[in-house]
Amino acid sequence: MGEAGESMWSQRYQGKPSTAHPHRRIHANARKPVVHATHSLVGSARPGTAPAGTHQSEGARDKGDQLVMSYTKRAAASGLAAFALLGTCTAAATAAPAPSVKYELKTTVTTAKPYAATRGATPNAGQLVCGVPVVRTNEFIRTFKCETLNARIDVLKIVNGVPQYEGSAYFQIQDEMRLNIRQTTWQEHLKVSQVRLVGKASGITITPTHSASGASVKAGGAMARPFALRQGSTHSGTVTYNAGTVTKGKKKNITPSHTFTGVKAGYTPARLPWKFEKARCDNMMGGRRAGCVFPAHAPIDGLNGVSSMASIPFVNTNMKLGQAGPHHFGKPGGTPLHRLTGETAIEANRRAACGHFPKPANGQYGWVVIPAPPGKTNATTPSCDEYPFASSKEGGNKYPADQKLKWVPKGSNDAQGRALNRFYGPNRVLDGDPYFINMGV
Repeated sequence: MGEAGESMWSQRYQGKPSTAHPHRRIHANARKPVVHATHSLVGSARPGTAPAGTHQSEGARDKGDQLVMSYTKRAAASGLAAFALLGTCTAAATAAPAPSVKYELKTTVTTAKPYAATRGATPNAGQLVCGVPVVRTNEFIRTFKCETLNARIDVLKIVNGVPQYEGSAYFQIQDEMRLNIRQTTWQEHLKVSQVRLVGKASGITITPTHSASGASVKAGGAMARPFALRQGSTHSGTVTYNAGTVTKGKKKNITPSHTFTGVKAGYTPARLPWKFEKARCDNMMGGRRAGCVFPAHAPIDGLNGVSSMASIPFVNTNMKLGQAGPHHFGKPGGTPLHRLTGETAIEANRRAACGHFPKPANGQYGWVVIPAPPGKTNATTPSCDEYPFASSKEGGNKYPADQKLKWVPKGSNDAQGRALNRFYGPNRVLDGDPYFINMGV
């Protein structure tokens, strides 16, 4: 390119009029740095120009100038568009995310009155009266259980993990079960009442389900189908249990359980589970058919009076002294005794308690001892009586401060054993079961 041409190119991209074309002014945006940028987009040679070292006419250079201006405007427009797109992405990236919103139900349950010890009329079958009748029996103690549960279902809106309270459904569950001490089938009565709805708690439906390890179950009434919680509504039903056949000399444990599932449209359901007390069905009482009891419920020998053991001479005074010990073992209101059935364990208790108990130095026992043939005994033969009994888990020398020992006629000791067996059988007192003996003090 000649001197005139170079001078004209330079003046155009410095915003000055060309000496060859004084009437033409190039826009300041088309300065040389922009041209270099445009070169990088369209190639190493300026548009419309010949490669370096070749001659170009003025017309060709004008055409090249026009092409440079065109590419420069396009580049500028592309840059603005890219910048605008970048701005949009940045704004989207920095904008607050949409809140996470969930709706769910939450349950709470508390035991209000577990087996309330209040006096009232004896409940009839199916009648929900959680109380102790005026005249109780050991069968009632061993087979009856009633508890009241206070339940609540909260309606929640969860925003970004933070719960917002919307309302609650309050209700009471009364659960009464009566086992059958002579059979392996029985019924449970359930009642939902005192329903109170607050806020957005309307529209909640309860679906009850029931199960039991070791027994089949069949629900009836409201306990067999879903029911809607409405203001002040009441819902009652039954669950029938069948433990089936229990093999002679065997036992089986049954743990009833229930689940109330609360459902409301648009909300995650909530489960309200609870377990009833463990029951036990056995076929281990000689001469008696299989039956069921609550093994943790302690019967009382002499429940509505005094035990027959209170009239057995010699042993009765020793038992009363034993019940006066620190733990009051076996005394109603004190610590229960627990039956022990293993003969080896019973004999070990007897040896521990009586093995070193000395006989009277003068040979006087307090009754007339009739000699028996060698190796034989009779009702007057001296016998060591221990309390707590050797046939209880509290026997032996485990509790020295409570232990009472006394020489008594063997006939009295034997009568005591027979009285215990008469008490164990009908009340289905098995190994480990608790019990009390009312000695009248």
